[in-house]
Amino acid sequence: MINMSQAFGSQTTTTVILHRFIQGYWDEDNQWNDGGGYKSPIDIIATPIPIGERQTGTHGENLQPDQTGERVPASMKFTSQTQLDLKDVISYDGIDYKMSRKGNFRAAGFWTNVGITLQTFKGADYE
Repeated sequence: MINMSQAFGSQTTTTVILHRFIQGYWDEDNQWNDGGGYKSPIDIIATPIPIGERQTGTHGENLQPDQTGERVPASMKFTSQTQLDLKDVISYDGIDYKMSRKGNFRAAGFWTNVGITLQTFKGADYE
């Protein structure tokens, strides 16, 4: 596997805002607390890459008529040296993306995640 550490430079990366999802935990009374919220946002460095449709060669949010509505959300692939988890949210260029897939390339020094746009994100439930 190749080492991608040199690919993360000023020409390919940008600062994005990471909202970590709080996982559930057992408290001191042995009761399960479902996290359900997000920690305070932090800045990380990542490489955002738009993911498009192979058939049309387009990327970004678009409108297509279907049975549930017209909006088809945009997807963005984030490659970073920071490990991201499912349900984490990245804010980039004024758009919030919820992580829906992740790839572990720790041996090469990076992780990849795919995020789907959110209509509304309430990040005010900070820890």
